[in-house]
Amino acid sequence: MSDDINEGVKKGSSPAYVLSLDVGTTTLRSHIYDKLCNVKGSSSKKIKVIHPNVGWSEMDPELLVDQVKDCINESIRAAGIEANKVTCLGIATQRATFLTWDSETGKPYHNLVTWQDLRASDHVKLWNNSYTMKVTMRLLWFFQNIPKLHERASEGKVMFGCIDTWLLWKLTGGTVHSTDYSCASSTGLYDPFQIEWSSIVCNLVNIPMSIFPEVKDTSGHFGYTNEEFFGAKIPITAIVR
Repeated sequence: MSDDINEGVKKGSSPAYVLSLDVGTTTLRSHIYDKLCNVKGSSSKKIKVIHPNVGWSEMDPELLVDQVKDCINESIRAAGIEANKVTCLGIATQRATFLTWDSETGKPYHNLVTWQDLRASDHVKLWNNSYTMKVTMRLLWFFQNIPKLHERASEGKVMFGCIDTWLLWKLTGGTVHSTDYSCASSTGLYDPFQIEWSSIVCNLVNIPMSIFPEVKDTSGHFGYTNEEFFGAKIPITAIVR
């Protein structure tokens, strides 16, 4: 049990609650649990998947953040509690859906690219047909097709992340750029043997290492949500795909 949860429970008389957020391919869900794992409040939203071209599969990153905030607030209200009674937040997301954004402006360079996207299929065939390489090749496609992206990345001003990293960065008010091992492993860009982002793969496809988030344990301290979003700083203590 993390220090944040322990601290919340030690505070005494008032009940402690856990918040979970599940970001699937089609549905977003938020649940509030009590200490006996009873669901005290829930909310869900339909995720809109965009298909701007044949074989392309995207999600609006800013819309997703707004939906996440609404979903969490609705589940807290449904539970009939104040946000300061929530001791921690855990986030589970679909795998291999990624985004790049500018570290200074906070603006995405493109929509979230889902795991279903096929735009880099020709790149994949040139290398191999493995699932993990598909993420790498989709990222390479954007570097080759958005000139500004490569320019800013060479200046160390581009951030990369899957849905978990994007939401973590937004929910913490742009202060935390991190992920966990399970999400990192789904990208094909992480070396599980060296326990680090793969310089070999990145050098092969000319992707700057500076874009990648810090990798942490699945269960641990990832930061706090911005107090303005939910009325309290909620500790984020788990991320997993």
